[in-house]
Amino acid sequence: DVHSEVVPGVQITLMDSDAHTLDGLERTLLPELHASEQARYRTFTHPLRRQTWLAGRALLLASLQRYFGSATPAALRTDPAGGVRYSAADVRLSLSHSGTQIAVALSDGPVGIDIEWSRPRNLVQRPAEVFAGSEASRLQALPDAQRQDAFYALWTLKESACEAAGLSLWESLRSTCFDPANRAFSTQSPFPTGDWRFV
Repeated sequence: DVHSEVVPGVQITLMDSDAHTLDGLERTLLPELHASEQARYRTFTHPLRRQTWLAGRALLLASLQRYFGSATPAALRTDPAGGVRYSAADVRLSLSHSGTQIAVALSDGPVGIDIEWSRPRNLVQRPAEVFAGSEASRLQALPDAQRQDAFYALWTLKESACEAAGLSLWESLRSTCFDPANRAFSTQSPFPTGDWRFV
C-alpha cells in the first residue's frame, strides 16, 4: 500500500517495499535509471538492500509523477552525501527506509524525513552520548516502558533535520534541541538559521 500525506508545502508518501518484487523492479525500473545509478545498485550485495533501494526509486518517481504530472527515471541521481536529487526539476527530495518501510518527502524548499522501527539499542539507555543535555535528562526521567519510543521520536526529528539542513547526522544531533511534548525546538550553529518547521 502507498499512503500519501500533505504537510503544508511538503508531499509525504509512505510504502512497504514488499509492494514490488525485486525481479519486477530489475526488469522494468533499473534499465530506465541513469548509468551511474545502475552501477551503484550493482554494488549492493544484500537482497533486502537491493529491494529497498530500487523500491525507494520507484516511490520517488511515483511521488514526482504526482507532484509534476510526469517523472524521468534517468534524472534521479545519488549525490555525494548519499541523498537523492532530481535534475529535471527544481524540487528537494528526502528518502528514508527502515526494514521494508520507505518514506519520501518532496518540497520546493529544504526538506527531510526519517522513519525508524522502534527497537532496543544500547543508546536508548545512554542518551547523553547523542542528544543535548536537556533532551537526555527528559529521556532519563521517563519510565523504561516509555523511553524507547521517546528516544526514536527525537532520533527521527534530528535525522530529518540533518537531511533538510544538509548537515551530517552528528552535526544535527548536537545543533538541534527538541521538546516534542511542548512542540518546541531550538537550533544553534552549524544549523542554518531560517523559518524551520518540524513535525
